[in-house]
Amino acid sequence: MSFKTKDSASNSFPGDHGLMLMVFASFMLAFAPRRIALCSLAFVVLLSAPRIMVGAHWFSDVYLGSLSIALIALPWVLCTPLATTVARGMENALARLKQRS
Repeated sequence: MSFKTKDSASNSFPGDHGLMLMVFASFMLAFAPRRIALCSLAFVVLLSAPRIMVGAHWFSDVYLGSLSIALIALPWVLCTPLATTVARGMENALARLKQRS
């Protein structure tokens, strides 16, 4: 029995893992303390590097494709009240979960 796995970079543009890492880092830059935000930027590089090294993505897939989409989409979220509203809602939900336990 074999499982189909993605082990080559034939059609991997843009890198979806890189995009999610960049979205996470962007929100950390906007809402987290400076030290945590800088760590999240380091995580973008550290956590996307293995995908490039094993051949699942090309450098351009992760750092050019993902970054271009992130730079187009994120300002529409981070420069409007939407991001603050979502962050506040998540904080309230986590506070309610903490009170239950």
